[in-house]
Amino acid sequence: MLTLITGQKEIESLIDSIDWHGSYIKEVHFAPAQFQDENHESSGSTVCHEASLVRLLIALPENSHALEIVAFDAESCSIYPLHDLDEDKTAMIQRRVAELDFGAFTLKCACVGYRACEVSAAEFGQFYSKENLFLKDGNLVAPYSIDWRTALDEAFQNR
Repeated sequence: MLTLITGQKEIESLIDSIDWHGSYIKEVHFAPAQFQDENHESSGSTVCHEASLVRLLIALPENSHALEIVAFDAESCSIYPLHDLDEDKTAMIQRRVAELDFGAFTLKCACVGYRACEVSAAEFGQFYSKENLFLKDGNLVAPYSIDWRTALDEAFQNR
């Protein structure tokens, strides 16, 4: 099950609940469209088209699971391979704007979610190539098919 982050306290709780020591980005998957931003100063930025989905699989060696971070309507994603996830993390969550800087990666998107994956997801081999992201009708498979727009709207109305 995918948990949407609908507020600042939720992202801070997630960050504080993980032992990041020794963790690393195992896989990144972009869907459906993106392009390399040649003008970006870091040269590691990928700019995503509207309705893009970015999935990051993070191996957590000290934990009994892997962590998947999912960005909906991703605007940009930068990966910094020489940085690690032990660095300070910052995040800003607003209604339909999420910006994360985890040291080894940055994301800017409309909504971010996460889920714990079995520890086998972080083992040898590719996790994302084992599952199809889309159904035959072109819709996303669960848990990515979540109605995040409605969930965010309801969360912000209830505040």
